[in-house]
Amino acid sequence: MIPNLQNDIQWMGFSLCCALVRTSNNVAWRGEVIECTIKIHFEGFACEIPTAGYTFNSKSGQISEDHLWLRYLPRDILDNFLKHQSGQYEISQSGDWIRSCIGIEILFETLGIGTKVNKCGARLVYPSDLEDLDPTMEQPSKKRKKYD
Repeated sequence: MIPNLQNDIQWMGFSLCCALVRTSNNVAWRGEVIECTIKIHFEGFACEIPTAGYTFNSKSGQISEDHLWLRYLPRDILDNFLKHQSGQYEISQSGDWIRSCIGIEILFETLGIGTKVNKCGARLVYPSDLEDLDPTMEQPSKKRKKYD
């Protein structure tokens, strides 16, 4: 569970990571689905936010022996979902839900008979993280050759 965010207003979203493993090579492969669910806990209740899963199929490719699935979930997706749920729950419509949030839980699940979640994790993403990525993203482009 990601800790209380009441004093942390700078985060931009979540970086989600899930290591998947094949449980059986003998199973006829028909595709696998990984789902990620976000539960935002408030005092006395929780909101469950379904996120778009991902389907591994013949077009996207099979899950290899050790497969790493990464996803970025922007904060505004949570803000928008909770704004629409404010009538159902006692949540502020102003996007100020963080003040009453006591924790965020992220659940990973596979649907299929040949794959399981081996390890998973989540991390808050901050503007400084993007600044750290800029030199990394620019570095390979300097090595590219220009073709006429």
